[in-house]
Amino acid sequence: MKILKPETIFCSPHYAPGLLAGNTIYTAGRVPVDLNGEIVAPHDARAQTEQILDCLEAILAEGKATLKDVVSIHTYYLLEEDMPAIFEVLHARMGTILPPHTGSNQSSASWEKRGIRLELEMTAVVE
Repeated sequence: MKILKPETIFCSPHYAPGLLAGNTIYTAGRVPVDLNGEIVAPHDARAQTEQILDCLEAILAEGKATLKDVVSIHTYYLLEEDMPAIFEVLHARMGTILPPHTGSNQSSASWEKRGIRLELEMTAVVE
């Protein structure tokens, strides 16, 4: 196994942002934080989705993968009304047909207070 921990993204001291096990990459859920751990674009689901995907791409790249290698996505979202913007960004970056996807509504006072609209988690397979 190999821990994937790009220097260009915020990495929690408590867990690895990604893990390569065999030919599979597992990512931790990513919220929209910059390199210093500060929330990016509070209350803006579109901008937060873009930023999170940038971080996930960095994790995948360290494991020699791209967004095209993603086989599963889990989106945790605060407001259902944000889903169209989230999906627009996902489709723009990943294509017309997305891999299997699960969405979970996240009722969180902490997220509301800090302006977090979503968290993304992915699994990819490197061929």
